[in-house]
Amino acid sequence: MDFLETVYAPIPIGSFYPAPSQLKAVLLVIPDTENAQRETIIFTKMFERLALTLEEHCHLLMVLPDHRYSYISLLKDYGFNKLILCGINPFQLGLQSSLPIHIPVHLNGVFILRTDAPLVLENSHKEHKGGFWQAFKSAFEV
Repeated sequence: MDFLETVYAPIPIGSFYPAPSQLKAVLLVIPDTENAQRETIIFTKMFERLALTLEEHCHLLMVLPDHRYSYISLLKDYGFNKLILCGINPFQLGLQSSLPIHIPVHLNGVFILRTDAPLVLENSHKEHKGGFWQAFKSAFEV
């Protein structure tokens, strides 16, 4: 059995926006913390810089820090082809935790970008931000 096909017991999922029935290309995953609203605003601005909108082009999933989720289930429910993990350990989704930071990878046709939480990025060095921004733009072929 492939490690991605591991089935996890049903667990409560954080907040979804919009509903899974509305398929979109991007699944943006951020931690469900007290900073979630500020981090969502940061990503809203980033999408706007690419002439996109978070609401139209992206599902936003806020995950609880101490829970595990199934990558395969999320992929089936959301049908995304781009996954952006922000401040999330890939292990929480059943992915290899060795996914590199700010280096896009492709897994069975899905673009995956792992990055620090937006507030960490906002306060980091210019080179660190630049590396993320280039990788983020590459997800949208800009």
